Amino acid sequence: MLKSLEEHDKERMEAYARKQYTGIACPVCGEEVTKIRPGIVSHSFPPRIPIGCIKCWWQGTYII
Repeated sequence: MLKSLEEHDKERMEAYARKQYTGIACPVCGEEVTKIRPGIVSHSFPPRIPIGCIKCWWQGTYII
């Protein structure tokens, strides 16, 4: 059965609200870093995504 547009949008908003962990350790404190702004990709070469640590507030980018 197909879902409604409202159901789809609600599911996607809930997914965006969750922290998106990367499997990468923070270079300062060792905690796992998260994507800071999911969906944002730099136009550099190679492209990068902003990441950060919620424990010590370190911020950086990683290559995708």
